Amino acid sequence: MIVDKIENIDKYSALLPGLDKAAAFVQDFWKAPRADGRYEIDGERIFANVSTYDAKDREGAQFEAHRRYADLQAVICGEEAIGWAALDDTLTETREEYSKGGDIAFYTGTCVVDTVLPAGYCALLLPQDAHMPCLYTGKDRKVTKIVVKIALD
Repeated sequence: MIVDKIENIDKYSALLPGLDKAAAFVQDFWKAPRADGRYEIDGERIFANVSTYDAKDREGAQFEAHRRYADLQAVICGEEAIGWAALDDTLTETREEYSKGGDIAFYTGTCVVDTVLPAGYCALLLPQDAHMPCLYTGKDRKVTKIVVKIALD
């Protein structure tokens, strides 16, 4: 997991093909927010989901991980905590949707790193990064966030 300010995310473009396009979308959105919804950046290879929601309590929350897409998660308004653990740590899979064509599996286990993402910050999450997003920090629950999905070929 890489955590940085939205304004710096383009500096990591060499690490992942398509991250340059994802970073440009997030940086443009940060300057001129638009409505919630799905935005195609490069068809099914790179697309963004923008949503506004109430951050959830940690109790009952699970880790998630993906195989086909990396996530670039950027907080536009509010703040949330995101828990992290290496996928190969002692996590227990509770449900997977890979076998049904989905790109997500859920896990329980111990959080190794807990990071707060305030407005203007983002996290790049790769397949080895089990993450528990959307967690309430004790401040305002309302969060607007972009999740850009970047295909991993």
